[in-house]
Amino acid sequence: RYIPGVGRVAAVECGTGSGLTSTCATAFSTVDQPLVVGTAANVVHSTVPFSYGITVVTGASGYFQVPASGVYKIIPSLQILGAGNGRVIIWIKVNGVNVPDSATLTLFKSGEESVVTCEYLLELNANDQVQIWAITAAANGSVEYHNAGGSGVNAYPAAPGVITNMYRIR
Repeated sequence: RYIPGVGRVAAVECGTGSGLTSTCATAFSTVDQPLVVGTAANVVHSTVPFSYGITVVTGASGYFQVPASGVYKIIPSLQILGAGNGRVIIWIKVNGVNVPDSATLTLFKSGEESVVTCEYLLELNANDQVQIWAITAAANGSVEYHNAGGSGVNAYPAAPGVITNMYRIR
């Protein structure tokens, strides 16, 4: 749902009835996040527009914590800017442990930006903590935030470096 002047557009309508869920959250980042070759990092989420049931902790060691056992969908979307030619690998950790076979790779060229969006279904237990991790290989890159711009009818909103939506589907 969207609340003009207050909220953001969410990937999921949170509510009840007909397959909708009331356990959901969205978070994004309003800071650039440099990635250093060969150094894995938890992707920082700095802002939480809403969270219903899922606890979102922001900052360098932040996470999404689920309230109950079930199947959850987590959808991170990252804007990557390359400082050279290389690749970024993105994956999921649950309770600080890598989720097997959860890595997604994206290639980048120096000075070019790309967006990578992943969808994961995770069978989680109550109080599990989920994190998005990233590492770059061959060249430094960054998760890039862009300020709002334009003016008048050409005005556009800011573009967060990462936007992550999470919700319970079962």
